Amino acid sequence: MRQNRIPSLINGSAGRPTTATAGKRCECSGCDAAIIKGDKCFDIPNPRTAFSNPRRFCPACFKMVLAKTREDVAKFEAM
Repeated sequence: MRQNRIPSLINGSAGRPTTATAGKRCECSGCDAAIIKGDKCFDIPNPRTAFSNPRRFCPACFKMVLAKTREDVAKFEAM
């Protein structure tokens, strides 16, 4: 997995993440792993697309999103 595929929530334009249950099989936006129908996942709005389709993350990748956000906040606090 490439590190630049994991966004930070510090950017306000990313929107508020939501918890979702996969209605059909899809891929994680972070690691490309399969998210099977009925699995818990997390949606982060994507303002770059025309219809604002959210980016879907598996729980493991969403933990990395939160870690990156905490890291960014810590950098701002250190300034």
